[in-house]
Amino acid sequence: MVTDENDKRIEVLRALVQEESGEGVMEHMAHTQEGNASSLVKALATLEAVFLVAAADGNLYRQEMDQISAIVAKLVNRQLPAEDLNRLVDLFAQDLDRDDYEIRARACAKAFEHEWSRRAVFVMAAGIALADGALQDEERDVLDLLAREFALKPEVVDRIIARAKDRMSETSVEIKTKTPTE
Repeated sequence: MVTDENDKRIEVLRALVQEESGEGVMEHMAHTQEGNASSLVKALATLEAVFLVAAADGNLYRQEMDQISAIVAKLVNRQLPAEDLNRLVDLFAQDLDRDDYEIRARACAKAFEHEWSRRAVFVMAAGIALADGALQDEERDVLDLLAREFALKPEVVDRIIARAKDRMSETSVEIKTKTPTE
C-alpha cells in the first residue's frame, strides 16, 4: 500500500471538498461515528457513489480500493478493516448487478438533502476517477450520471472535474501500475 501517495490524494480531495462545499464539511460528514442512522446512510451513499465511479471501467484496482479505504477513514474517523470494506464493495457490486447505474446513482442522491453535501460527494467521486491522472470515458459517463441525479449544474461539474484533474495529476499513479483486486 502506498500510504504517502494516498495521504496526498486524500489531502488534495479534502481541500477540494472544502473549497467546493465549505469549511468544515468533512468534519460534518465525519459525524457518522456517532452512529445515528442518517449519518450511516450518508456514509454508505458516499461510498457507493465513489464505488460506482471506480467500477465504471469494469475493474476495481488496488489503488482505487486503497483510496476508498482512506476516504472511509476520513469519513468515520477510523480505519475500516479490509474485510469490512470488501464486504461493502461486494454488496455495492450485487446492487449494481441487480439494478443499473442510474438506479444506484438515484439511490445515492436521495441520501443528501443539501447541495453542499452532494458537491462534496461528487468531488470525492471525481477524485477516484482521476486517481490515475486520466478520466476514462466510462468514468465520465458515471460522473455525468451522478451530477444529474445530484442536481449539480453543468458549470459546477465542469469546474470540479477541471480542478480535480489539475490537482490530482500531481499525485496520480500511472494506470500501468494498477493491478485489479482479487
